[in-house]
Amino acid sequence: MKKIDLYVGYRIRGLRENQNYSREKLAELAGISSDFLSDIENGKKSFTVSVLQAICKALDINPDFILFGNESGIDKSSFLLSQMDEGQLRLAIEIMKAILQGKP
Repeated sequence: MKKIDLYVGYRIRGLRENQNYSREKLAELAGISSDFLSDIENGKKSFTVSVLQAICKALDINPDFILFGNESGIDKSSFLLSQMDEGQLRLAIEIMKAILQGKP
């Protein structure tokens, strides 16, 4: 077991839980088995680029965060907005509009 596999699995699990997906739901969306996803999340198995792409698409996330654990290559505000529910997103947009209106 490699450290990178543990870190990647931990980040995938966190993103999945943030979006209130069960392991079975994310596995279904990504086209993989829930057992395989469990092994990935627990750092027991590595995966191919095509599986990474499927997981990222299912989670609507850029692979940089999964691979590197930061927003490297991701617009940080877009990343944060993508993690919000509909009500939070509306409020964030209203706050941004108010900030822009106050700009000279």
